[in-house]
Amino acid sequence: METSKRYAGQVALITGPTTGIGRDLAELFAAEGAELVLVSRNVKKLEEVKSELETRHGIRAHVLPVDLSLPGAAAQLIASVGRSGLAVDVLVNNAGYGVYGKFLDEPLEAQMGMIELHVAAPTRLTHAFLPAMLKRRRGGVLNISSTGGFQPVGIENVYCSTKAYLTHFTEALAEETGTLAETGVSITCVCPGPTETPFFDNPHMKTRAPAKLARMTSMAVARLAMEAFAKGKILEVCGLQNKIIALGTKLAPRAVVRKAARQIVERSQKPRPA
Repeated sequence: METSKRYAGQVALITGPTTGIGRDLAELFAAEGAELVLVSRNVKKLEEVKSELETRHGIRAHVLPVDLSLPGAAAQLIASVGRSGLAVDVLVNNAGYGVYGKFLDEPLEAQMGMIELHVAAPTRLTHAFLPAMLKRRRGGVLNISSTGGFQPVGIENVYCSTKAYLTHFTEALAEETGTLAETGVSITCVCPGPTETPFFDNPHMKTRAPAKLARMTSMAVARLAMEAFAKGKILEVCGLQNKIIALGTKLAPRAVVRKAARQIVERSQKPRPA
């Protein structure tokens, strides 16, 4: 299928591009002509994705194996991009993982890793790459958050809290920088709900069964994200059901929201593997 090639001549840096939404976003950006910078800790999968996308779409892709959940990794990535001479036009902060369990019962290292990955890394990368985008008047920042960020969720405390940060950070940043029409740059946050991805395969999520709510495919989410970004939308909640739930969290009393969110998540618990 022919595409507009609207990102031909631009460089898109995508974190977490080996599976799920990130993999599909890499596919879509490649299909539209973007040169890619693929960032993940899994070197083997990065090379596989690079080869597939270059062969299928005739684009150029670069791999930068970095674990952004580690302190200092984002700064290392920024330095690596600088040495490469590549000018990042589109920054996609997609990489993420979850931890299921009470805050005091789960390893602190894994929870601090989420803060590095969902909060510190997007903040550092945006601060590094956005000024040049605004100067060139093209490209932008696409942050993949979650509907989990619309309410405090016991048992997924740090995950949902970091996603709340990413959503608020994006909206505030867009308010500061201006609209796509004013600057030529999109600042977009996309909030998927339950999505068919390997998210629940993470060792820290083994006792959390996938949500029973209707799940979107990762490609459906990626397509919505691409269109929202292209149109300069600031916030996109994926799917009517998720939009209704997000609205409900704003209208209901906070005590009700807290209890309901925890009860829904706790019902998804499954026996711990032996």
